[in-house]
Order: sequence, then structure tokens, then C-alpha cells
Amino acid sequence: MKTILSDTKAIIAAVLKIPVEQLDTNAEMTAIAGWDSLRHVMILARLEEHFDVVFPSDDIYDLTSVRAFVDEITKLLK
Repeated sequence: MKTILSDTKAIIAAVLKIPVEQLDTNAEMTAIAGWDSLRHVMILARLEEHFDVVFPSDDIYDLTSVRAFVDEITKLLK
């Protein structure tokens, strides 16, 4: 069974075009090569579509790591 974490990592890795194994769950986006503002918007859109959620605009700037996305998606799905 897929989890929010594994799906989120797979989507972010695909957008960043890096192997999912290289994606540190707790690393901030500034520490991950290729994770810039344009890719951040692409990640937001793909995750919203995949999980059928809408990230509150106030929270978007706080979503700066895989862990932050997973926590927010978990909260939105409750």
C-alpha cells in the first residue's frame, strides 16, 4: 500500500528529475538541487491534483520540505 510519504517523495523527485532515493525527507528545499520557485509551484500543483487537496495560500510558503508537505497533506485529508 502506498503512503502519503512515498507518493509525495515520488512526485517531488519526478518534478525535480532526481532519483527518489536522493530525496531527504527532512531537507529544506534550499538544500536540494533544482528545487527553485518554479519547481515549487509545479510540486504544489501535482500534489494537489494527486491527493485532491488544496493547500491554503497562507501555508504555501511554509511548505519547504518533503516532511512539511506530508504533514500538510495529512492534515488536509482528515
